[in-house]
Amino acid sequence: MPRSAETTWNKLELPHRAPRLTDMRGSASKGFRIRMVIGMTILTASTLIMVSACGPQARPGTPSSPAASVAPVITSTAASAPLGYLEGRASIGPLQPVERVGMPSPTPSPAMCTARGLVMFDSQSGAAAARFDLGPDCTYRVALPPGTYRVELQRRGIDISKDLPRTVTILTGQTTRLDISIDTGIR
Repeated sequence: MPRSAETTWNKLELPHRAPRLTDMRGSASKGFRIRMVIGMTILTASTLIMVSACGPQARPGTPSSPAASVAPVITSTAASAPLGYLEGRASIGPLQPVERVGMPSPTPSPAMCTARGLVMFDSQSGAAAARFDLGPDCTYRVALPPGTYRVELQRRGIDISKDLPRTVTILTGQTTRLDISIDTGIR
């Protein structure tokens, strides 16, 4: 019996151990390994391209200012109309599993703030009116046409907020304030 057949036969008798690609010999297994490497490379590259196209770097503006990260969805007729503003601050926590009594809670990093955002939906049509990330200091300010909107937390990870969804009314030339608390789910 040739050695490669004997090795394969012995592997089949042991159900607790599956044969490995490195156990096999011959040109067929080498070709299979090459095809596997090429396939995994293509899969990894296409996944990276899809993920990078969806990230915050695909949005206009720079992440250094909260107003620059705002990507409102406004029609051209509404863009010339007078606007109102929605602004607020988000508190994010807990940031660590154990918070000690008498010790101040840690402050969220700028990356932790900008990784979270809000979505505004027109309350009549249900269409998305604006999507934006929080600023590096966990604040936000967005200009919107006057109207009634439903504010929701962008779905990223396991974050939840007892303050959202919330309905707000934006009036021309006025600022509406909405401070929220975001629970990270860390316990």
